[in-house]
Amino acid sequence: EITARRRSMEVVESFAALYCATEEHSRAAMLFGASDAARLLLGMPLSPSGVEQQRKWRDACEAGLGAEGYAACLAAGSELTLDEACTLALAHE
Repeated sequence: EITARRRSMEVVESFAALYCATEEHSRAAMLFGASDAARLLLGMPLSPSGVEQQRKWRDACEAGLGAEGYAACLAAGSELTLDEACTLALAHE
């Protein structure tokens, strides 16, 4: 179960980076918020290298949304279950 959750979390993070790269900043930030909450719940913090890898994507999201918009999207994402985050990641919009 933990392994499956970890893989799902990593997939959500990968989609967050993808959506950030395609300038879908709101969805990306929500997915980052969901992965942050899942990591906290599972006791699996990002490694220092993982933090560094995500930093550019997170910075781009914040630049695209503004600080308040970014914080709001992170907060909204943190309320999602990991299953809901996967659904959001895979949704066609």
